[in-house]
Amino acid sequence: MKTFLLIILSFYIFSANAATPFDEIPDTSRQDAIIETENIQEKTISKEAPSHSPARAAFLSAVLPGAGQVYNRKYWKLPIIYAGFAGLGYSIYFNAGEYRNFRNAILTRLDDNPDTTDPYEDIYTTENLITLKNYYRRNLDISVVASILLYALNIIDATVDAHLFEFDVSDDLSLQLFNYDAVSQPYFTGFQNGSVNFTLRWKVGN
Repeated sequence: MKTFLLIILSFYIFSANAATPFDEIPDTSRQDAIIETENIQEKTISKEAPSHSPARAAFLSAVLPGAGQVYNRKYWKLPIIYAGFAGLGYSIYFNAGEYRNFRNAILTRLDDNPDTTDPYEDIYTTENLITLKNYYRRNLDISVVASILLYALNIIDATVDAHLFEFDVSDDLSLQLFNYDAVSQPYFTGFQNGSVNFTLRWKVGN
């Protein structure tokens, strides 16, 4: 009886120390393949220089308004930008001239010099001249502020267009399951628990 128990005990100990079952073996090949894939993708992205620079578009528009739009190939925006600057430039010129005109008229009327001629002596009162001077001064200030805003908008517009330059806005939103630029074949990660595993990557666009 003792001999029989020793045989059973020995068989149990031998079975407990047997090799690890297949389904408990760590699947290191799959993890290594995924890590290697991510490393390849990161290296590929890091080596690719940006083909269109928002910073360059902003710099060009700051140096010469409209140059950033040309860089972004938005040529149709040039007439709008320069028409805006032309209109505001004329507004500044006109209001500045009228402001100086009525300011000098007020100074002429109040200088008590009999040798000077008041061009608005029988047309406007002194209060009218002051009102007109303030009116054209306000218009001049508004025109200057509008010109500064148009200049800033020109830079912002060029920067935003540069960010969206390579954005796909077409109707074709095709899918690519594999990025063949980074790898030349799908990632087969081996067998696990009797099944075949693949790691697929997809992206939208060309």
